[in-house]
Amino acid sequence: MADGKARGSMNTAAEVDNDDDGAEDSGLVPAGIQVVKCLAGTAVFGKASTGTEQIGIQCEITKGKYKGRTLNWYGAMTEKALDRTLEQLALAGCTFPGGNLKNLAGLGSTEFECQVEHSEHPETGDLQSRISWFGTGVAMKEKLDDGALTALSKRVQGNVMALKKRLGIVS
Repeated sequence: MADGKARGSMNTAAEVDNDDDGAEDSGLVPAGIQVVKCLAGTAVFGKASTGTEQIGIQCEITKGKYKGRTLNWYGAMTEKALDRTLEQLALAGCTFPGGNLKNLAGLGSTEFECQVEHSEHPETGDLQSRISWFGTGVAMKEKLDDGALTALSKRVQGNVMALKKRLGIVS
């Protein structure tokens, strides 16, 4: 990474102000580092158009020129991406009481840096700003019902408990 920080690192006191890369003219937040806070109550578990189970969260930029703008972050729940997604949620403040993925206590309790990127919307092709990793509402192709979310939570409970132990999260 250009700034020498690990992808999972956070700077909570950073004041970020990206140079204008022409994105402002298009209504996009410029690609680069922004300081954000997850918005409590915006987390949605669902499936992407590929069928992959995922979580989506709306985040608000808290510092700099784009303060108040919101962007979405999505984390995949695949075997390959699960640990990374759980780490990102922990960086966003989640404490996972009882190792329960359904309990996102703490989400939105901390500010952190995230990487903003531009990508084409998979269905419309429109260019959009999105959060690619951590330190308008969240849409899902298919929202998980309570039964599917319970099954997902049970399936990943061991991963959540291992993460809590590794990061020293107490709840």
